[in-house]
Amino acid sequence: MIRVGDIKLSLEQVANAKEILITDIREVREYVDGKRTDNIIGYAYEVAAPKNKYEKFSIKVEEKSPVITAEELEAKGGVAKATANDFVGSFYHRGDDYVFTAKASKVVLL
Repeated sequence: MIRVGDIKLSLEQVANAKEILITDIREVREYVDGKRTDNIIGYAYEVAAPKNKYEKFSIKVEEKSPVITAEELEAKGGVAKATANDFVGSFYHRGDDYVFTAKASKVVLL
């Protein structure tokens, strides 16, 4: 039986293009035994897909430092063109709803 969580989507399927716009960035913290720690394990990039009616979603990337800081993003007018390597999007069931989640090996500025 195919489950919704088993369906994997590419960046092109989600964004209708390989190009996205980074609009915000936040740290992703490690959780141990259900409790958040101070250990930063990556970053989540809030993005918009111009070729898909500017639909917004977040891409999590495990990396030591972000490809762009919030200050650099603001200096560029609040958006930066990018793409995501090894992007995988999927859905999971939470309560009565399905939630979209995405990860990538790397976000690359264009």
